Amino acid sequence: MNKYRLTQTRSQLLKLLKNTPLPVSAEDLLQKVPVNKTTIYRQLTSMVAQGLIKPVLFTDRTLRYESADRDHHHHLICTNCKKIIDISFPENIEQTAQTSASAQKFKINTHHLEFFGLCQNCQ
Repeated sequence: MNKYRLTQTRSQLLKLLKNTPLPVSAEDLLQKVPVNKTTIYRQLTSMVAQGLIKPVLFTDRTLRYESADRDHHHHLICTNCKKIIDISFPENIEQTAQTSASAQKFKINTHHLEFFGLCQNCQ
């Protein structure tokens, strides 16, 4: 039996994260879900532990969250307006990384790539 109840807050957070195309911070969620900061962080921690959402730590040290059912992807980040754009690579690029790591007797558990530049609006 699942020990986690689907509370109204949890339901709202899950719906927001599933319907938001980009990772969002706890602060962003606080603006949309009318509960206190402690509740947001407790719910996010719980949902990460359950595998419902994934934390994404960006180079700027901002922790954001996204739905765990999203396809594997990376991010383009505008250094001017901070816009985040999802980007996917062909599988052969991921396989090449695995092969290169294996040649060094290194096992990749996970990875996260960010590319920085200017979005179309800021160029």
